[in-house]
Amino acid sequence: MPCSTSSLEHTGAPSAAELRKLPALSHCDFTLLIVTALTTCAVTAREWQLARKGYMPTLSLHQGLWARQRNLLSKGSPGQTVVIGSSRIKFGFDLEEWTRQSDNSKPFMLAWPGGCPRPSLHDLAEDDAFAGKVICGYTPGLFFCSNDDHFALKTKPLAEYAQRWGPAEKAGQMLRLLLEPRLRMLLQTEVSPLEVARSWLALGRRAETMPTPRLPDFAFITQDNRTRIHNWCLTDVPTRKQVTDAWQAATSQAAFYAPANTDAILESTRKDIAKIRARGGDVVFIRFPSTNWFRELERQNFPRQLYWKRLLEATGCQGIHFEDYPELARFGCPEWSHLSQDDALLFTRGLYKILHHP
Repeated sequence: MPCSTSSLEHTGAPSAAELRKLPALSHCDFTLLIVTALTTCAVTAREWQLARKGYMPTLSLHQGLWARQRNLLSKGSPGQTVVIGSSRIKFGFDLEEWTRQSDNSKPFMLAWPGGCPRPSLHDLAEDDAFAGKVICGYTPGLFFCSNDDHFALKTKPLAEYAQRWGPAEKAGQMLRLLLEPRLRMLLQTEVSPLEVARSWLALGRRAETMPTPRLPDFAFITQDNRTRIHNWCLTDVPTRKQVTDAWQAATSQAAFYAPANTDAILESTRKDIAKIRARGGDVVFIRFPSTNWFRELERQNFPRQLYWKRLLEATGCQGIHFEDYPELARFGCPEWSHLSQDDALLFTRGLYKILHHP
C-alpha cells in the first residue's frame, strides 16, 4: 500500500478551478496576421516581377553612404588616400585595382554624382587630423560651378551630415546596407514605388521649375561608395539614349545660374590645398574622359587654357589630363561621360603608373 497519495494520481474530470481557457485571437492580432501575409505576398510578387525584367538590387545614393566613408576616414591613420570629385571619378577610379598596384590600404571614396569637389576639399583642409593624399576628379562644369548652383554644391550638406553622424544615423545606414543589396523593390530608379506612382498620376511639370533629370537603372553602387555601369548597358541602346538625354537636360540647367567667379574659386582652392600641404598632405587633379557631345560642350564652355591650366598654375598641383597620355586617351564612354567597368580598371592601372613611375 502506498505511504502517501498525490494529486497526480487524480483521474476524474477536471474541476472548474482546473480549467484554463486559451486567450482568444483578438481583432488586432487577426488584422496584423492578414497585413503581414498580404505584405509578404506583395513583396514576393514585386521581387519576382523585377527579377524577370533583369533588375538587380543595389545600394541607394543616400548621404549616409558618404558620411560612413568620411567617418571611417577620421578613424584611420592621417596619411590615408582620399578620392573626391563627381561621378566620373566615382565610376572610373577602381579602388581595388589601385590597392593592388600600391600594396596599401584601400582609398576612401568621397566622390558624389553631379557634385562639385570644392566643399569636400574644404572639409579635408579644415580637418587638422588629415594629412593624406587627395585624388580630385576634375569635371570642368562642376568644379567651376557658380555658388548659386545648389545642385552641384550638394556636396556641402554631405560634410555637415557627416559631422553630426551619431548612433541613429549609423544604425539607419547599417539597415540600408543590410536590406538594399537584397531587395530590388528598394531601387531608387524608374521602378521605385514613388516613380511608379508618379508615372501613373502623370503629374505635369510646374512652370519655372528645374526638376532633377530622371536616370534609368544603368549602374550599381557598392558599400565603399563606388559606382559601376552595368555591363548589359554597354549594348542596350535605348537605355544609353535615356542617359544621354538626361545629361543634356542637366547641363542645360546651368544656364539659369549666374556665371561663376573663377578668380575667387581658384583662390579658395589654393588656400585649402595650402592647408593640406602644410600638414604633409598633397592634392593631385585628374581629368577623366568624356566623349561625343559632352566632350565638345566642355571644349566650348571650359577651354583648357582658361580653366584646367589656370587651376594647376594657381595651386601648383600635379594634374593628369587624359588627352595628354595615349594610355588614358584610348577609352570611350558608353554614354559620353563615364568609363565601363573593364575600362575603369585599365584606366586606373595606367593612372597609377603615370603618377608613380613617370
